[in-house]
Amino acid sequence: MFYGSNYSWGAVVLTQTLLSDKELIALLKEGNAAAYTMIYNRYFDELYVHAYQRLRDREEAQEVVHELFSGI
Repeated sequence: MFYGSNYSWGAVVLTQTLLSDKELIALLKEGNAAAYTMIYNRYFDELYVHAYQRLRDREEAQEVVHELFSGI
């Protein structure tokens, strides 16, 4: 059983896992901020690794990924 803030966190993780990218994009198109956060959390690390492999600069890689997400 979950208690306190752990329950909320667990529900968010579970929801992120259950929603497909297609469902998240549909919610994002409706202006759902939580969908944006879920997409960001789902893809930031992977995109950051790719950017870092190309740029070899941590700050620049982070900036590129943040710019990418700011365009959504």
